[in-house]
Amino acid sequence: MPCCVPAVITTLLSLEKGRSVEGVAYYLAGGAAKQDLLAIWTREMVLGAYLPLWLDVSLEDGRVVSALVFTANHDDAHWRDGSTLSCVAEAISCAEGPYGTNADYVRQLRLSLQREGLADPYVERVYKAVENARVPAQIADVSGED
Repeated sequence: MPCCVPAVITTLLSLEKGRSVEGVAYYLAGGAAKQDLLAIWTREMVLGAYLPLWLDVSLEDGRVVSALVFTANHDDAHWRDGSTLSCVAEAISCAEGPYGTNADYVRQLRLSLQREGLADPYVERVYKAVENARVPAQIADVSGED
């Protein structure tokens, strides 16, 4: 299967079971918490590509809190195993959804990490590969119609 196929959505940047990640934990409080959680849930769970888990998270100040974490769902049809970096970059560079392009998501993720003084080696490799990937000017019509 080619890396970039129209209408095929893949999960390419997800937390794997047993792994850890350094990042930012957001506290949702007050009257807007339910609305904020619904917005996050709608964005992340629309396809079922993630397993939402409540996990203990260690904060920088030493506290441990319960946090909602979206992990890779290996049983979902959108999850892709063993993709090479070039295949991941190609898929990301041509993917777009209701919230924008996947390439913009990677750029914003990298920028957000940088703002917090964080760097994820895999995100850095994907970002560089996406920036170097050739984006097809036009995806061929695979329907056979003119």
